[in-house]
Amino acid sequence: MVDLYVSEAVLAKLEEVQLASSTGPTECPGQQDYEDAKARLEELRAQWTAGNISNELFFSAAPDLEKRISRLRTDAQSFAATAQRRQARSATDVAEIRRRWFLSESEGGLPLSLKRSYIREALHAVIIYPSGKGRRRFDPDLLELVWRED
Repeated sequence: MVDLYVSEAVLAKLEEVQLASSTGPTECPGQQDYEDAKARLEELRAQWTAGNISNELFFSAAPDLEKRISRLRTDAQSFAATAQRRQARSATDVAEIRRRWFLSESEGGLPLSLKRSYIREALHAVIIYPSGKGRRRFDPDLLELVWRED
């Protein structure tokens, strides 16, 4: 029963994520700041190379701009990776995954390793709380699913 409960929860989460992945920003919000910072650093280098600004000014201003550029580049790469995952999720046919989830592999069902990868991608952990002594009926309230953040 725990397997069935977790499977249904993961499939529902896949469906929810697929719906949510069709929306979202298409352009990195910090892209313009990144381009501006790169242009400012290039202008600073050109002014320094031409001898229009002192070494002191250049070497005090350049590290801050380089740090900002590095941070903005990291943000842009993270945004691109998120957008790529979002695109892959929206292209995933969750209905087909659901149809094949409960079939055996010989009948065209998903391999166990693939099911595990979907579960690992969706969940950090499943916490099962004790139900007390004796044999009890399945109680989904005793399960806590710890979802991964997007």
